[in-house]
Amino acid sequence: MRTLTQTVLRPLVAVGGEQAVLAVAGCIISNACFVAAAVTLYALGQYTLRNERLAYIASLLFVFAPSNMFMSAVYTESLFAWLVFSAMLCIARRQHVVASLLLCASSLCRSNGVMYAGYLVWDVVVRREAWIGKRWTQMVVRAVAAAGLVAVSVLGFVGFQIYGYRTHCLQPLYPNHPSRAYCDGLPATVYGFVQAEYWDVGFLRYYTWSQIPNFLLAAPMIVLSIAGIYTCAAHDPVRLATLGWKR
Repeated sequence: MRTLTQTVLRPLVAVGGEQAVLAVAGCIISNACFVAAAVTLYALGQYTLRNERLAYIASLLFVFAPSNMFMSAVYTESLFAWLVFSAMLCIARRQHVVASLLLCASSLCRSNGVMYAGYLVWDVVVRREAWIGKRWTQMVVRAVAAAGLVAVSVLGFVGFQIYGYRTHCLQPLYPNHPSRAYCDGLPATVYGFVQAEYWDVGFLRYYTWSQIPNFLLAAPMIVLSIAGIYTCAAHDPVRLATLGWKR
């Protein structure tokens, strides 16, 4: 954002001020990433489904989702979606190293990016084609490779936690103020502390009457997700239950 403000958008600073131009730069970046995410999802759908129509419908559902207001806001949602979809496309193409680097970047954007490393494990070790007809030594090599790919994928998340700990605990910005509570906890996660301290996030805490509007906002996607899972289960329950081991 700052780079864009100080280069391409620099003439606007004299008109609207730096803070306003920073907001404009953030909106431009978010919307550009949103478009890139939709295009990448379409490419992913075409590659995996072999069906242009289904890929197109999936991209449209992504674009016109009720929550897509967050994709245009100055936030990490759009960039995160683009990185994850790109990583998934690389996994489908067996480009595992590139995928792990993209997931590393996604976990730097958002902590839940580490969860997508499971797709690397599935593709390298779990899926049927990965182990059928392989010797045990080959499977050991695959398991070690999968562990290395996962380690790379979570580096972004770990690096951000280290940065936060060094900034707020080892070298605090305000030395005279008492240290934050999360500095004494292990592991000291910045995001987890912010969620619990300021957002009241915790087990079942979200399920309150005041959150009904948010549930209504998410309802269309929940219904579509349930319908999709049900359709997949009805079409091939054995394959779904065994994660593709049996067909």
